[in-house]
Amino acid sequence: IDPDAFNVGDAADTRAEVRRELGLDDTQPVILQVARFHPVKDHGTSVRAMAVVASQHPETRLLLAGDGEERAKIEALIDQLGLQTQVKLLGVRSDVPRLMAAADLFTLSSLSEAISLTLLEAMAAKLPIAATDVGGNGEVVHHDHTGLLSPRGDGDALGANLLRLINDASLRRTMGQAGRERLLHQFTESQM
Repeated sequence: IDPDAFNVGDAADTRAEVRRELGLDDTQPVILQVARFHPVKDHGTSVRAMAVVASQHPETRLLLAGDGEERAKIEALIDQLGLQTQVKLLGVRSDVPRLMAAADLFTLSSLSEAISLTLLEAMAAKLPIAATDVGGNGEVVHHDHTGLLSPRGDGDALGANLLRLINDASLRRTMGQAGRERLLHQFTESQM
């Protein structure tokens, strides 16, 4: 990826602008997931993790950018768990760098991955990551350094990792910066 694509000008202005567009205030923790709604992406685990988060921080929002065959299933799970306020389905977006500027952390709940471009994009945007420990995710995310990894399909564990990041702004900043440095050192096109 081009890491400079995720330097979206004045990040504070972009953050405020996108949050206004989405009806969010600046104090709400915002988690972003960008992935097609496909069984392998296992959005259900992210939604179940959000239920864990909402039990302690109901003001937190999970933004799901993407669309696909699993959308109706995910909508039903959101309704079943009573998370209609906490989870926003954004559909397919062409402004992912702007969405990342508005987020506080990034999550990915896949059952299987190669090298996830969205994780690299999150690292470029200095977002700490809470992801499942599958496929290449463990190569990209250095656990306890650039983000936190949990077993696939485990909404409670992913939720606990999200809570750890939400509850510690200093940890989010440190992991976000470390992620960008790791990306620049190992995962740019020239380095690869």
